[in-house]
Amino acid sequence: MKRFYLLTFAFLFCLNSLIAQNTCLPGGIIFTTQQEIDDFPSNYPNCTEILGDMRFIDPDNLSITNFDNLGSIEVINGDLKFDVGCTTIDISTFSNLSKVGNDLTIKGDLIGGFPALDSIMGTL
Repeated sequence: MKRFYLLTFAFLFCLNSLIAQNTCLPGGIIFTTQQEIDDFPSNYPNCTEILGDMRFIDPDNLSITNFDNLGSIEVINGDLKFDVGCTTIDISTFSNLSKVGNDLTIKGDLIGGFPALDSIMGTL
């Protein structure tokens, strides 16, 4: 019987570790430079679900030019907010984003779309 409990505990621990590898950033993340976006895959490998908000703040058009390195994101449980001024940026690189858990706010000139997005739980 002890062996059963030990194996069950080991299985649940491994399962929890696998799940935890795909979720990240319970406090959310704010991007203010292109370099922060470019570094996301190496800083948060295997992260497909943001637990908090994801925000992009570049109202003076000083830095953010693309979102190419964020294509692995599938779910944002908080808000998704863009404040990118008037530089036109293609958001279709969010090719796997299927859910935004709260509001989706866009301030700026974004082109493209979210090809996999099927639910916004808040307002657009």
